[in-house]
Amino acid sequence: MRKPRLKAGLNWLVWANLSAALAFAPLALAEESVTALLRQQTDAFSDASDRGDQAGMDALLDDDVLFSGGSGRVDRDPQRDKNDETSQLLRRQTQSFREAGQRRDVLAMRRYLDDQLMFIDEDGNVSSQLNFRAGAPATPPEPGSSMLTLSDWVMHHSGDVAVASYTEHQTVRYGDHILSYQFLSVDSWVKRLSGWKLIGSQTIPLNEDPPPQKLQQLRDYAGDYGAGQWLRVTISLDGNALTLTTHGGIAAVLVPVARDEFIVRGTAPGYVRAPIIFQRDAQGRVSGYVSRDVFLSRLEAATRDTSAPAQNPPSTLTLKEFVVHQAGDIAVATILHERTTDYGGVLMHKSYRSIETWIKRADGWKLIASQGRELLADPPSMSLSPNQLEAYSGTYSAGRALRVRISRTADALAASINKGQPVRLVPEAPDVFFIPNSPRISVIFQRDSAGRITSYLSRRDGRDLIFSRG
Repeated sequence: MRKPRLKAGLNWLVWANLSAALAFAPLALAEESVTALLRQQTDAFSDASDRGDQAGMDALLDDDVLFSGGSGRVDRDPQRDKNDETSQLLRRQTQSFREAGQRRDVLAMRRYLDDQLMFIDEDGNVSSQLNFRAGAPATPPEPGSSMLTLSDWVMHHSGDVAVASYTEHQTVRYGDHILSYQFLSVDSWVKRLSGWKLIGSQTIPLNEDPPPQKLQQLRDYAGDYGAGQWLRVTISLDGNALTLTTHGGIAAVLVPVARDEFIVRGTAPGYVRAPIIFQRDAQGRVSGYVSRDVFLSRLEAATRDTSAPAQNPPSTLTLKEFVVHQAGDIAVATILHERTTDYGGVLMHKSYRSIETWIKRADGWKLIASQGRELLADPPSMSLSPNQLEAYSGTYSAGRALRVRISRTADALAASINKGQPVRLVPEAPDVFFIPNSPRISVIFQRDSAGRITSYLSRRDGRDLIFSRG
């Protein structure tokens, strides 16, 4: 049976090189043998991927593998897809499990959990069977309600192990307001005496590009930017749109989110939308921008150098966690790792959360399911004066059932929903705020032609809920 052809270099999200972490032999020797073996095999898979060695990767993949590198799609051999009684049963159980999560019925959900469970929600939080408290996707805050349906169901199984992938469609209602979200889940099931139990699961959000905001003076952002010895970026005005190129490469279109904040258009739905936040000097001129944790300064004509570096930027990966739950011939592992890329003395950091399911076959342990995703960190904050912050204060509502009171604090805002516990809002760009430790959510204030604040958008995964002022 043919295995899915995983393109070398595209699966960096899950299979980054772990050789640095494995260099400490005493630590590996102290680990449980299966954990050490699976770490070694993960490293071997990564090395084969870096070298474009398809045969080396195939040697570690099970015939029934479902592999998601975080883009929002799943690599597999369609000839292994099953639509038999087991597939239909587990689809019903999955639907029941996810619906119980929307009702916050944890007792009903626990009936489906294996003792060795590893469960990762859409924010990257890991639960075991002992501390399992909620499902994924998360239910909306009161007074919202939600419903869930499944599509794109795929199941592979052999013996007492089954793996499934599917898209979850969550419909959230706040009074007359309806929002639709999508998520991709990859699950692993094991057959016990009491029936099929969920032993591994990860859910990732599927993003949409938000509607672009209309901005004047786009030309203000055009220019050359740089950081370190050779990281050079050109931002150009192409008609009514801005484009970004790195060292003369393929141009990416920038979508304006608000004044001074953009995202890259057309990013795969599973990948995060990291904001590009422009900064200004005391005279209001654009002086540079921040992308993740790297600041690129605007370059004068005399300092421009868009030549490409001699080689790809070096990167290292630090393994923070590698946890394995084993149950006989099946093992589930979670990984948290950070990649640091050196752009000529400028370091960019990215964090990733992955889950793997391994099955023991006659010829060794094989990877049968995997899903990974990048974890987006909080954006850098900016400072606003007390008067600027005070301008956002007031009461906002999304229908009669959902009212938010926003007030100024010393350096940020506090938002209270229906007189509940206040949530801190931190400015990241003019009229754009974020909630600490909730990078999937942005609060974007809207103004009329006279510059008065009239409403705000509560944006999550590219979907907006509008709150009107007054």
